[in-house]
Amino acid sequence: KGIDSFYNPSIKSSNFRLVFYGPVSNPQVMIGDNLYGINITINAGEYAVIDSMAEKIYLVDLNGNKEDIFNKRYKGQNVRIYAKIPNGLSTVSWSSGFEFDLIVYDERSEPKWG
Repeated sequence: KGIDSFYNPSIKSSNFRLVFYGPVSNPQVMIGDNLYGINITINAGEYAVIDSMAEKIYLVDLNGNKEDIFNKRYKGQNVRIYAKIPNGLSTVSWSSGFEFDLIVYDERSEPKWG
């Protein structure tokens, strides 16, 4: 099991894009107190995306075809699949054996002061 922490420097919770890379079955990542995961097998060379800004979950196969897999999302208490990533420090844990990227968007109405 992997355990790490992530610091979101934004002044508020942020939209994100979480990408799971295959091969993996039923990948899940716990960020803070929320579980992000999908009940699907992702083959080598494929990847699945949870995009909170677009509110979409999809699988991209070896040919580049996108398949909507919203119905394969984890469901239950502590699972808000599009919950924004909290600002500040969050604990991140996942089952080992797969790779993922977490891209967090810092959205502002004004430029950040230097």
